[in-house]
Amino acid sequence: MERLDRVVSSVASRDLDVAARALCTIGDVLASFPNTSNYLRSGASRNGDWAQALAMLASARSARQMALAVQAVCIVSSEMIERLPLPY
Repeated sequence: MERLDRVVSSVASRDLDVAARALCTIGDVLASFPNTSNYLRSGASRNGDWAQALAMLASARSARQMALAVQAVCIVSSEMIERLPLPY
């Protein structure tokens, strides 16, 4: 996940296609954890933990704002991983 976070952070201000694909991959990884069925795929926007980061993404109008928004998404995803049960 840290590698994906770095990919998203490094390209967010200049290559939105790559950043979007990496964010989708992060969502797939988070959804693959045990006991998370329908949690993420039911819509992260309904999860209050994601609200501010997703609002930042939606309202970003400059490369700097996009980079900050992506960083916020990476922080939320990292926090979520820390709370998820280990797969073993």
